[in-house]
Amino acid sequence: MGVSPSIARGSIPAGYREVLHWNISQLGGGMIRIQALAGVAFCLGLAGYLLLAFALGTTPEVRVMDTVGAILSAPYNIGLEIGRQLAGETSGSGGVLLIQTLGNILLAVGILIGLQVLLVFLHEGVHGLAMVFFGARPAFGFLPKGLMFYATSPGYAFSRTQFLWVAILPLISLNLLFLLALLLPIGLTGSVIVAVLAALNIGGAVGDLWIMAIVLKYPPTAYIGDEKDGMRIFLPEEDSIPV
Repeated sequence: MGVSPSIARGSIPAGYREVLHWNISQLGGGMIRIQALAGVAFCLGLAGYLLLAFALGTTPEVRVMDTVGAILSAPYNIGLEIGRQLAGETSGSGGVLLIQTLGNILLAVGILIGLQVLLVFLHEGVHGLAMVFFGARPAFGFLPKGLMFYATSPGYAFSRTQFLWVAILPLISLNLLFLLALLLPIGLTGSVIVAVLAALNIGGAVGDLWIMAIVLKYPPTAYIGDEKDGMRIFLPEEDSIPV
């Protein structure tokens, strides 16, 4: 739905009233459900993208089971090398094993944190670009209450269609790019990194989809004011409020 030339961009049209003020504090147990769904979505996304990489022949010289084995053994092998390098300071094989285990854990955690940080910048950045496209000025931050990063546009009202595009664009655009990346000769390591990024993006979009489900209960005439911890929905005076 486009904005009428007689309506200033980002403003609520005359004759509208607020029908919903929603924020994450109203989720209650819903936050746990969202986090659980995000975890399931991550696992399904990771499996799907890895299988897609195999199907597209990203690593044609490696059989599926060999590839899975390589993925699982990579941290072990790197940790073993760390242990060998530092073994001179430790006596006996027990010290090497301990260093190797610590190396495995630190490596896995470090890689996951690094990819998550990268994905947050990409995901929220796309939200921001969509807001700019529709004439808003985005603001970014972190919300401790929900343990979540956010992109918002204070004081700006989107039409329902615009808001839905802002919400869904990171999922569509980034996962399409990740899909295209699998068509490139990026090898096993590249395929795993792309699959993890894609899965993180799918899991991170569960909250966006949850909000979209709320917005879709309202008619196309609705306007939505985005807030860092929620949203406000406005309808024309003559429109009934969905139950």
